[in-house]
Amino acid sequence: MNFGLNEELTGHQNFAGANALTGLRLNVARFGIYWSDLNYTHMDAVFPQLSALGQRPIATVYGTSAPDPDAYAQAIADLHHTYPSLLLQVWNEPNNPTFGGLDPSLVRTLMSKARAATGGPLLGTPMSPTPGWKQYARDAYAGSGLPVSLHIYPSGSQPMNEVMVNYQFGRGLAGGRGVHVTELGFQRKFYPINQADLSAAAFRFLKSLGAQTIIFHRLAEPVPASDWERQARLWFLDAAGNSTAICRALIRERS
Repeated sequence: MNFGLNEELTGHQNFAGANALTGLRLNVARFGIYWSDLNYTHMDAVFPQLSALGQRPIATVYGTSAPDPDAYAQAIADLHHTYPSLLLQVWNEPNNPTFGGLDPSLVRTLMSKARAATGGPLLGTPMSPTPGWKQYARDAYAGSGLPVSLHIYPSGSQPMNEVMVNYQFGRGLAGGRGVHVTELGFQRKFYPINQADLSAAAFRFLKSLGAQTIIFHRLAEPVPASDWERQARLWFLDAAGNSTAICRALIRERS
């Protein structure tokens, strides 16, 4: 099973090797990169560090507006051939206007062309868990042949039931191709006092169901952090690089 944390490239560079994370036994690290502005300097700096830590990089390749499918597929191919160990994920939350608000038919085309361009392993597109996301995902994944990626952010009074329902939906959509939870979190604005217990319970549950990847969001507290970020984020290291209660709870699960 892949287990890791989500962060920006510079965050991984600054924090991924922190001693406070050792007990988590991380073996993957996920981050986003813009398909139209591939920063090889950052990747060249971070990837060797991750390799030395035993963490395989996972990159979700996305943008903020609808891409040309052929140009996007070429960017995916370039990344695949430049960094053969990199596991690529097609776009990020395309049903979210922040990331383009793409039509599901375009997402389906992006997955198809990316798969043809690389011939290698790819992760399918994760949707933002907003109203209507399940039908959007059905339309986007139709005929894709790719493993299914999920983002799970419970917000109600029965968070573990939300984890179960969303994961079971993903498993049905995958049809045996595998399910990868590439963002998982319990936002502080909904769960102000028990993020650590919920995170540990969700990890146990998803592991028992056979999730191939579990990635929590996110690695480090934003510095400086806005009020919104402090309310919404779940992180494993504080601004000083010390482990949080969430980190320690997951270390116990991984021991």
